[in-house]
Amino acid sequence: MDLPLTAPVRAQTQTHIAAPPDIVWTVLTEFHRWPEWNPDVRSIELDDPVVVGSVLRWKSGPFLIRSTLRVLEARRVVAWSGEMAGIRAVHVWRISADRAGTLVWTGETFDGVLPRLLRKPLTRKLAEALDNGIVALRAECERRASDDSA
Repeated sequence: MDLPLTAPVRAQTQTHIAAPPDIVWTVLTEFHRWPEWNPDVRSIELDDPVVVGSVLRWKSGPFLIRSTLRVLEARRVVAWSGEMAGIRAVHVWRISADRAGTLVWTGETFDGVLPRLLRKPLTRKLAEALDNGIVALRAECERRASDDSA
């Protein structure tokens, strides 16, 4: 799944994580544990089992977000689409092994009336949220990798 090219609000970031892809995949797909490591996620509920089509209902900041999982390619891609406050969002995570751990890329787009009207401030806010999320992901994955090696 790729991000929509026509969305007015787009942001992406990437990082290297000193942990194997299996750990990164586990952290990303244990959705119920996100509030433990990502301070931007206040709560989350999801359909069980976790499969393409599962619905995530989560609270991030002041927003209650409903997202549907669109892609789950083991140890490679997690993607969902959702809506909040009239904003249609698409979010993609890509992971790949490298010599010293895992390269992680994430991107998100917003579309709708508000993103078209408030493109610059929403782009800044989205970029900040993605940066915060990937830093939190890296810290949790590296913590788990360290625990596993101890």
